[in-house]
Amino acid sequence: MTRGFTLIEMIISISLFCFIMITMLFIMSSTGKKVRFDIAESQLIAEMNYALDNIKLYSASASKIDETSRFPSSGGTRTDFSFRRERDIRIITPSIISDDIWYRYYKNATNNIVLLNTESGAEEIVVSAIFNPQINFEYQAGFEPNFFEVTVTGEIGLPGNKKRISKTAGVRLWYAEVAQ
Repeated sequence: MTRGFTLIEMIISISLFCFIMITMLFIMSSTGKKVRFDIAESQLIAEMNYALDNIKLYSASASKIDETSRFPSSGGTRTDFSFRRERDIRIITPSIISDDIWYRYYKNATNNIVLLNTESGAEEIVVSAIFNPQINFEYQAGFEPNFFEVTVTGEIGLPGNKKRISKTAGVRLWYAEVAQ
């Protein structure tokens, strides 16, 4: 005698199957969101590290600081920084200024933090606009006149659930002073 499933057994098995599938989809969705968040956080931290390393590398050998980028000796904060440095960072000639060009770090109109080469007009993106980045150059009273701090900040996450990450690095200039 062959026995089939009853209607109640079919309903119970279909219900259990649906419950298990919904649970699996929820777990996979939650895991996917966490992975996307972690990837975005890693990308932001990598871009902030790149930006701070880039600023330290480029501005350390500055031969001159633009007057609009100088800080008062009492301290202050700026959102951009302009300086003159060697065209080729591997050949440093502080006594020969004719081979130097102007550079500028700032947040451009598309919200990227960029390094502008004023000779060519080329902008190198150091922190992408997708992170809503901010950059601050700060000189505090009591710092040496050739030292300042740079803070780069960015956001990750969805609206209403944003996480703000910030990194700060000190920059020491070899040939120029940032304080007036």
